[in-house]
Amino acid sequence: MSERGEGETYPKVRLLASPETTDLLTLRGWTNAPGNLVKCERMHHALNHRFWQMLVESTTPISLDVLAQALHSSRERVKAVLEPEAEYDQFGNLVGWGLTLNPTIHQVVLEGHSLYAWCAPDTLYDPVVVNRPAQVVSQCPVTGARIELMLTPDRLESLSPEAAVVSIARDWSIFQRLKEAGCIRQGGCNSQFFFASGEVAAPWVSEHADFIVLPVEEAFEGLRDVALQQMALVAHA
Repeated sequence: MSERGEGETYPKVRLLASPETTDLLTLRGWTNAPGNLVKCERMHHALNHRFWQMLVESTTPISLDVLAQALHSSRERVKAVLEPEAEYDQFGNLVGWGLTLNPTIHQVVLEGHSLYAWCAPDTLYDPVVVNRPAQVVSQCPVTGARIELMLTPDRLESLSPEAAVVSIARDWSIFQRLKEAGCIRQGGCNSQFFFASGEVAAPWVSEHADFIVLPVEEAFEGLRDVALQQMALVAHA
């Protein structure tokens, strides 16, 4: 990260607040999607949600055959959707895809078991998808401060520090481009953090034009709506 000279200031962080909140469904390219994209996204979300539910229930690696059977699909199709960045164990079982058994800085405690998320926004989205309360423990990449949240599928119960914010992709097309390049996690997930405050996040935001920063509660509410829309799409497949 480059340093600013004496007297230079960083741009003010864009903290979106109601009633001027950006609609995250639009922000993430969810609305007005063409039919073939919706069909592709339906399989992606169905696999994502089912895998997360199975991972939470078992807290062990998931067999691709078992996952494919649960989705009424084939192992080959499941594996194709998962590529190129899914995590596997030495036996070829699925360990992580968004939510993982492998430690990251984003810990998600569900029913007393520790799982981990690839990015900060996923920790807000997880409790809705798996329909369970969660404790989230993360770390500000700038100050090293501990960020802690308590969530239910319906609301943010607590946040420490209260001024914490979260970075999130400005547009879902970012991930489409990164997927084509085979670097979703490196280029996208690894740029979505919790920060101790908007002021702390400002230097980072000024250097990452593809991402915005939101208050944590607002991001949770938007991502909850995204999750519910995705779940409805999957249910009506």
